[in-house]
Amino acid sequence: MIINFKDSNNSISFYNIGISKVNSNITAYNENETDKIFSSNNLKNEVKTKTTNSIISLQSYLINSLNYQSEINAFPSTLPDEINIKFTNLNILEKLNPFNKKSVAQTDLSNNTIYFSTEFLTQPKDKFLKEFSDKFNNSQSLIDAVFYHEFAHIISHYHFPQINNIYNQINDKISQKEKNYSSLYQVIRNVEENFSDAYAALLHKEKHNTFDTYHYIAARKSTIYGNTKGFDFNINSLGQSFYKINDIHLTSKPIDEICKQLYIISINSSLEILEKTIKENDKFKQDLKNNLILLNKNKQINESIEELLTEHIENVFQIPSKSMIKNRMMSLRQNFMTSNNKSNKPKLL
Repeated sequence: MIINFKDSNNSISFYNIGISKVNSNITAYNENETDKIFSSNNLKNEVKTKTTNSIISLQSYLINSLNYQSEINAFPSTLPDEINIKFTNLNILEKLNPFNKKSVAQTDLSNNTIYFSTEFLTQPKDKFLKEFSDKFNNSQSLIDAVFYHEFAHIISHYHFPQINNIYNQINDKISQKEKNYSSLYQVIRNVEENFSDAYAALLHKEKHNTFDTYHYIAARKSTIYGNTKGFDFNINSLGQSFYKINDIHLTSKPIDEICKQLYIISINSSLEILEKTIKENDKFKQDLKNNLILLNKNKQINESIEELLTEHIENVFQIPSKSMIKNRMMSLRQNFMTSNNKSNKPKLL
């Protein structure tokens, strides 16, 4: 897998257990663009130096993050051949532009690009980043937490194609005006955010030798509940099932299987939030039912959601989901009650 740092023309090849540099050429920020902004050579050179230093510093932190993933074999087999990293908030125009709506960190899955702000290197002005950064001991710890979360969005995009299938069905069946605010979209986004938090929390715990994932989760929870993005369903919420990630050890299984475990935990965590939401919000419940009917899902809401999220996955259930456990227990009980032959009675495992 090649990581392309777009602001430094630096490409580095990462793979599980090891790193190999392809091209290590740190260049100054686009000189022509700087020329358009400043007429004073002294000021221009000062800005260029500060910008280049920011690029070098932030890139070094992210290489540290990626090296750790490499050392512990945390790159799933389904990742794309290349991932881009682009820094934001690099120059004075970006910083002062009121129309610059980019978050301090975000991922564009259409071109596999992770955007990362230089605000991570300074006292942040962004409200979310300020609240989040106060919970971490140093810059590397903070950057690890956020970068692993964004990286996990790329993992889920390629490792669990059923998420994309649902988004595609939403695009096909629900009007353009409503699709991004549809109830089903919000639920699926919550599963996706849960997975990103699970991957990030697990790696952060292992790398920074914390006893469990509480440190990451506490930091995340302190900032998410007011950040609903206008949705009825808070896509950043974490259910109680999320804490089961503390039972997972990164070195216990191949990373592909670990990701499947995290995915099932994320689904169960999201279904907990959903169950509470539909009890409290009848309009959301009805909208969600209507969305599911459009996708030809007519079962109970939770069962339909789980079915959508787990279709076409072989051996995904490394950790059984709630409905699977319930169905298994009902099947065992039924077999036990109807069997007249002791030798055929099922063994409870």
